[in-house]
Amino acid sequence: MKKIIIIFVILIISLQASAGRNETIIANAEEAYENRKFDVALTEYTKLLNDNVINSDLFYNIGNCYFRLDKLGLAVLYYKKSLLLDPGNESAFKNLSLALSMTKDKQSVESSDFISKVAKNIFGMLSLNILAVIILILIFLAVLNVNLMLLKYRNREKTVPVFWLFITLTFLIVFIFLAYAKNDYIYNSKQGVAIGSVIAGFSGPGEEFTRVFTIHEGMMFTIMKTEDDWSQIKLENGIGGWIPANQIGRCAIKTF
Repeated sequence: MKKIIIIFVILIISLQASAGRNETIIANAEEAYENRKFDVALTEYTKLLNDNVINSDLFYNIGNCYFRLDKLGLAVLYYKKSLLLDPGNESAFKNLSLALSMTKDKQSVESSDFISKVAKNIFGMLSLNILAVIILILIFLAVLNVNLMLLKYRNREKTVPVFWLFITLTFLIVFIFLAYAKNDYIYNSKQGVAIGSVIAGFSGPGEEFTRVFTIHEGMMFTIMKTEDDWSQIKLENGIGGWIPANQIGRCAIKTF
């Protein structure tokens, strides 16, 4: 028992120390940014990434640093990462729109029917945190319904709330599926951003193939697959081709 208490105390102390270190790093980064030392601020924020700190605001701040350093592709990439974690981050959305307006390749808003847009917006607004809260509430309601059923059954009452249990379990299954899909969308996203200034796309994985397009820094696309040092991508206009994998910034959130 004493060993468990000691381990618990050590864990709390280490968490407090880590939180204090992170606060110091954030303060240093914010001070450097205010003093227009954007490269120093970026270095500080990157320390948090290396410590496996993952949140929308951190990616947003990193995007701002890259934007100030005139690295438009990386700025777009980190604004996209920020919005993957928190679609309601208005600052990230505004800065992403600004960055995209400055890219050489004009990127139009994808066209889709009204129902698809509504479904996509609803899915986008549901962050993992919101989905987790909804699932916990539904689990509580399901347990409550089961207890009511058992109570009524023991009292031999004729009306047993089976219907509400069925509804609750149905919604629970739906939201668990949405949480799984959202998690996959965030951590296995196929979205990519061009981070090289000028990138040629070829019909196959190599420069010996036919050149089919040229894109510039900040261009967004879908990553279809990767073979060795080349990735096959699909642009929003439907054109596909292969570009060097090291010229791609992947929007998928990665833990270190």
